[in-house]
Amino acid sequence: RAALAHRRWAGLSAARGGMREAEVALGDAKIALRTVIALEPEDAVAHMNLAALWVEEGVSVEGAMVDDVAVRALKTALRSIELNPQNEGAYKVLGDVHLSLRGAYAEAIAAYEKALSIDPHYADARAMVGVTYLKMGDEDEARTVFEQVLRDDPTNETAQQNLSQL
Repeated sequence: RAALAHRRWAGLSAARGGMREAEVALGDAKIALRTVIALEPEDAVAHMNLAALWVEEGVSVEGAMVDDVAVRALKTALRSIELNPQNEGAYKVLGDVHLSLRGAYAEAIAAYEKALSIDPHYADARAMVGVTYLKMGDEDEARTVFEQVLRDDPTNETAQQNLSQL
């Protein structure tokens, strides 16, 4: 059943479309991941993916995460790390949680750097370091990071979009 729920999560993740469809897909994906976790409580990837969904759901119009959702996202990301401390994706999600919390930039960078210590070529984590510097107002450091990301991964959309706006 866990494998079926994982496939459902993957299908729902790939099938997001318009705003209403995305809301339904987000809810369905959370249900599927909660099912995976209920069946396989030690599934670090399911915890990581659920934390990523909490981040996606919890970010408000102002760009900060709603408190109750932030707590869920943080706890779920930390559980994923507890289950698999070598999962660079879980540290990236933890960085995303911190980045969504106003003023938690140092914690975000620390989490992204931990992901990069596990996988130095993790372009998405490195790009988020650049986004964090940008949010901190350090455009020079952000530019340096985005340029580094694009040297390693010329197709990285986060780095492309942010660099083009600097």
